[in-house]
Amino acid sequence: MPRERSNAFWQKVNSGFWFLPALFVAGGIVLYAVTLTLDQRTFTSLSALPIVFSGGASAARSVLAAISGSLISVITTAFSLTIVAFVLASG
Repeated sequence: MPRERSNAFWQKVNSGFWFLPALFVAGGIVLYAVTLTLDQRTFTSLSALPIVFSGGASAARSVLAAISGSLISVITTAFSLTIVAFVLASG
């Protein structure tokens, strides 16, 4: 009897529209707290790692320009493919 009631409860909860987004939001809040704590505790020791970016302002500007350029290219391609799919579906 209690197992059936539990299964019915979870079925009712999972069938709702907001269960999964609320679960993702709660997971994001937990992940935020964990990464913030980790960042505060390891900030001083990160500068000793060789993987940390050690370039100047112009190098950071170049890296950000490359990232934003590639992101714009990907978004443009995805938008174009979406428009092509809409045109083909409507035809």
